[in-house]
Amino acid sequence: MNPRWNDPREQFNLPGNLKNPSPAPSAHNPPPPTKKTKMKNLRLAVSTLIAVVGLNSQTISRAQESSSAGMKFHLDLGLTYVNGAYDVNKQLKAGFIDNGYTIQDDYVVPIGLSLNPRLEFANGLGAGLALGPTSVVAVKNNSAGFNASRDINYIIPVGGFVQYNLFSDKNVSPYIRAGIKYPITGGSYIRSGTIGGFGVVGVEFFKQKRVGFGLEAGYDSSRTTISVGSLGVPRKVTPTGFNASLVIFF
Repeated sequence: MNPRWNDPREQFNLPGNLKNPSPAPSAHNPPPPTKKTKMKNLRLAVSTLIAVVGLNSQTISRAQESSSAGMKFHLDLGLTYVNGAYDVNKQLKAGFIDNGYTIQDDYVVPIGLSLNPRLEFANGLGAGLALGPTSVVAVKNNSAGFNASRDINYIIPVGGFVQYNLFSDKNVSPYIRAGIKYPITGGSYIRSGTIGGFGVVGVEFFKQKRVGFGLEAGYDSSRTTISVGSLGVPRKVTPTGFNASLVIFF
């Protein structure tokens, strides 16, 4: 099999010498999600994205109406280093090994994408929505030779936050952000998510310009469960953990 992270991206190769090719489900390790369950999870993720976009549109409208009162709308786009990608990779490999798989190769590119639409008031206080950093894991099963199958798993943290900018009327503005996130998950191996708190500290440059950029670092404690087969136990992981971002804001 071949798990692969993309935003962060990982890959393993597991050839066909499986000691336990068809592990039976157990109380600790339920059977892989059915196609119906996968579609339900996908619809949940898509619905969440649609809700975020819809709320953003309403927020932009309200922000424009309130601009005279000192309220500003910002859209932050981030390229994020995700340290938790290595933990997910480690625990996923351990789960495969516990179930008799041999891993040929794997790799991790711990980079994800983040989106934070927010409102900022004249006093520097603000609030917004958090989306990401997104993660995709592709697992390729080579046991069938040329008919190798590929299973796509994903993690999409979503949540909300409050933020305070110091020197919000200057071009260089330090800030702190705190909130909660819930990781929406899907696929055969990444299961339920658990709500966790997160915090970020950073600094914005060219804040009074139409387009600026920022640097930030933080920690996200939300968790997910990895479950591969009937052997071993489900493993709790922190898929984001420590993170650092280069952000462009509008």
